[in-house]
Amino acid sequence: MQYPIKVTFDKNTYEFVVYPEKKSLQKSLEDEKSYCKIYLAIKSGCIQPFLSETILTIEAIDGKDRKNTLSRKDRLISTNIIDDIKGNTIYSSLTIKPNKEIYPANSDHYYIYLPKAIELGFKILPSYRLGKITNPAIASDWYYAPKTNDALEIPNKFSSIVRMIEERGFGFSALRKLIGFNELENKSWIYFLDKYTGSNKQLQKMVAEWSDADSVAIHIAYGIKYFCTNDGARKNKTNSIFGKEMRAILRANYDIEFVTPIELAQMIDC
Repeated sequence: MQYPIKVTFDKNTYEFVVYPEKKSLQKSLEDEKSYCKIYLAIKSGCIQPFLSETILTIEAIDGKDRKNTLSRKDRLISTNIIDDIKGNTIYSSLTIKPNKEIYPANSDHYYIYLPKAIELGFKILPSYRLGKITNPAIASDWYYAPKTNDALEIPNKFSSIVRMIEERGFGFSALRKLIGFNELENKSWIYFLDKYTGSNKQLQKMVAEWSDADSVAIHIAYGIKYFCTNDGARKNKTNSIFGKEMRAILRANYDIEFVTPIELAQMIDC
């Protein structure tokens, strides 16, 4: 094994890694020992840890706030600046950026687990979706910024992976199906989300599926192999990016390996 091992942690694993004493009814003694071993491996430099931006933004929105926050029409701020005027020609530039002020109040999660993660050395893998939700609690220097000669390489990879996932009905496409998105109506998905009157529980589930799928796509785009999650570990999550069907497809097409904390801990021998 060559160290450090690069690992992206899901929300249901990283909180226990950075705070091993956190209690959970589903947490066994073996789980606890594994989290402690992973924590020490990160501290010693044997593991280089990462988080996807989506679990800190999309997935972190409280269930009762998801519909209202995601359907807001002022999610983006556009600024048109005139750069120069030559004769009858006006040269201008358009800047589009997320509106950080629309994000709902952060939970204790951002004052307990995220600071511990950053202090431990976690870096955040940024998402490349246009109009993405941005959490103002995340500082700009917490993001991972690898050296590259091609600034479009990772965004293009992300788009390609997302397209493959969504063509199979997972991720964001599952959310669009739930809210009745119809591209023939020539309206954005936000319009259909705003009109949605179905089950809020189902909506929360599909938003989480979108977040999970984008997390996996971001992880692969950055060339990280190991994705540590408990989702789908104990039972097959059908209609999920973490189900057996999509795991097999992702392994066949990309250099990705899904591991539980116990499996990850067993890999460490440094």
